[in-house]
Amino acid sequence: MIKFKAETATGPLYGFGLTAENIALMLENQPLFIDLADMGPYGAGSPTGNIVIFYGQDEEAVLSAFRSAGLVTEETAILRPRTQGDA
Repeated sequence: MIKFKAETATGPLYGFGLTAENIALMLENQPLFIDLADMGPYGAGSPTGNIVIFYGQDEEAVLSAFRSAGLVTEETAILRPRTQGDA
């Protein structure tokens, strides 16, 4: 995976380029984890935390994978821009 951070007129832009190997891992139900600290020190106000990327055939499969991994519960706010018309 290639990761980058660029400064834009509207704020930071984080990019993640996935390889065929990354996709193959996700197809085998192995999500990708990204620690924002690995993106480098960017000073005060830099985002911290982690990003996880899952693959699923559809949004319900992705949500099921999140739940199976214990990452979301019924109380977790779930945003579905494509199915809710926000995209």
